[in-house]
Amino acid sequence: MSTSLPSGSNPKYAWSEITGRDLPKRAPEQRLRDFHETHFPFDEATAREQASRCVQCPRPGCVISCPVGSPIQQWLELTAEGNFAEAARISGEATPIAEICARLCPRDHLCEDACILNGPAEPVSIGAIEEFLAEYRLAHGEGIVVGPANGWRVAVLGTGVAGLACASELVKRGFSVTMIGRAERAGGFLLRGTSTLRIDEAIVDRRIGMLRERGVVVRLGEVTGRDVCLSQLQSEFDAVFVGWDARRARALAVPGGDLPGVVQGTEFVGHARGEAEAGIPGVDVRGGRVVVIGEDDTAVDCARTALRRGAAEAVCVCPHPAGSLTCCRREFEDAEEEGVQFRFEETPVALRANDTGRVGQVVLTGTRRVEGGGWEAVEGVGHEIPADWVILAMGLETEPGVLEADFQQLQTAEDGALMVDAAQMTSVPGVFAGGDLVHGPSEVVIAIRDARLAAEGIEAYLKSRATKQNEPAG
Repeated sequence: MSTSLPSGSNPKYAWSEITGRDLPKRAPEQRLRDFHETHFPFDEATAREQASRCVQCPRPGCVISCPVGSPIQQWLELTAEGNFAEAARISGEATPIAEICARLCPRDHLCEDACILNGPAEPVSIGAIEEFLAEYRLAHGEGIVVGPANGWRVAVLGTGVAGLACASELVKRGFSVTMIGRAERAGGFLLRGTSTLRIDEAIVDRRIGMLRERGVVVRLGEVTGRDVCLSQLQSEFDAVFVGWDARRARALAVPGGDLPGVVQGTEFVGHARGEAEAGIPGVDVRGGRVVVIGEDDTAVDCARTALRRGAAEAVCVCPHPAGSLTCCRREFEDAEEEGVQFRFEETPVALRANDTGRVGQVVLTGTRRVEGGGWEAVEGVGHEIPADWVILAMGLETEPGVLEADFQQLQTAEDGALMVDAAQMTSVPGVFAGGDLVHGPSEVVIAIRDARLAAEGIEAYLKSRATKQNEPAG
């Protein structure tokens, strides 16, 4: 594929002469047979072509809207020139786990939504190019840079997004890092509640493997209060980063919401790790009608997973209209191609049992916009749709009780969120935090931003403490 423009063309107008493209993907009939990623990265020619569509506007909305402040224009320009190594280095400086962020960041609600071309044409394919650069960097052996050892030791609690990002950034700064996870396998919510259709577990395992190769110790199966306490960590390490995943799925608060046959979505997709596995014990959707309540990426993941598990029909019930869904456009389009049905501007008001006592029908009513931008159910007589299984994917909330034992000394706000300063340090000196425990369940890019800021904060804190200790007594 050529990136050249017609003779006499102005590169500033490449966006109007080159069609915007997203990542290439496998055919629906092929991908319905497995649980592998739907999309695959750009090749070099396509990456250059798509990057050349950036108009390098003076006030880049993409950068302004990016939570990590990635210098998107800069690495797009370098990509368009074919300088992939430098573009990948700059992108990776802003996003320590770029190969994960690029796959999961809701870019069409952030950078691509803010692209100046979004409207007159397709926005620049920022996320797809970032994924290309991340894979390019890893393929050339430059995924994690190890800085000169500084002699300091840091404990990173959590092996999900925040933990992986913080550990990667700390290693780059020369710290000795120990990651501590509660589960028996590293990866956190990336493996426990994210579909392999969006990020294959091999991508997560690769990052963990690289960290181990660069000296990071990974301790798993350690439970707070039983195996890990804050005072012990403070005596063993110079600083601590608390980055546990702390999320659980919301329940359905309508009559019948606890009937047999109602399953939480994160559990459903978290067990779909390959075609050889049987899924959740006792959950067999083969030949059944599956109704998914929700419209975010997890909801779409659930519906797509149900079809792969042999469901006869998968329907997503969405309170918003088609143009206002919270899932990424790419995931919505993929689902439609595979046969997922969507019911817009409807919400459940009750679930009804069949003759065997299991869920058999979902009672729906319409929704309407209310002042302030929200949506509410329209009162009146509902209508029923059949359901053999109902999968709940209505968003996440903070899991209570994560801070146990002496971690409870960390100061929290009224809503239970950990309080941190601008450097992500908690009320206890030397203890930093980020991600779910600070913001509640949030996008991966927020956790990555927190982790990077915490690594910077840890370095500044320890350097400041060392300077004070070396000052002569006064």
